[in-house]
Amino acid sequence: MRTLRLLALATLLSGPVLADDPLFPIGAAWEWTYERVEGQGLETTEVRSVEQTGLEGSYEVATLAVLIGDPATPLPVAQRIKYGRLAGAIYRFGEATDRELHSYDPPVNFLEARIEPGASWTWRGTERWETKGKEPRSAPASIRFEVEGVEEVATGAGKMKAFRIRETHETSGVSIARWFVPGTGVVREEEAIDTGTTWSMTLESFRRGR
Repeated sequence: MRTLRLLALATLLSGPVLADDPLFPIGAAWEWTYERVEGQGLETTEVRSVEQTGLEGSYEVATLAVLIGDPATPLPVAQRIKYGRLAGAIYRFGEATDRELHSYDPPVNFLEARIEPGASWTWRGTERWETKGKEPRSAPASIRFEVEGVEEVATGAGKMKAFRIRETHETSGVSIARWFVPGTGVVREEEAIDTGTTWSMTLESFRRGR
């Protein structure tokens, strides 16, 4: 196991990484706890855990439950995000809250099977919203992804070398930067719009699944 970890780190520093390493684990029982900071400086806790796994057509699928709030009290589920794996790539199907389902057609190619600095790709398709009490709506959309480089990130679980990948929603202008570490997943995430950063979160701890 130690040899495999060293090989993964060496690959990260010197060349491309396959998503199967994995940069984004979606196996059963994985869980990540983050310190979340809102744009106004409000600090809270965000927990993401793999809630369900299975098969859907050709995809291995997983649903992540996202919980946000005060860690001293039971955290409510804020949303659920559905992902799939196909041929080494990771796809995002959509997100759901108690009031709204937001989906992508076709699923967004969130992570390509081969990741290296300078790589980029663009998803084009349709976003759909189904909100309680409202008529369903949809709109054409495009999302650009770019592997901006490799950086060292300080987290509650220690310093880690990570790929920084930026997701830009070309219609709304929303930009999300994520830092991915092989065998760990997302260790930092920042969302920004034209007026500045709206929120960020940094890994505090994680539990490996299977």
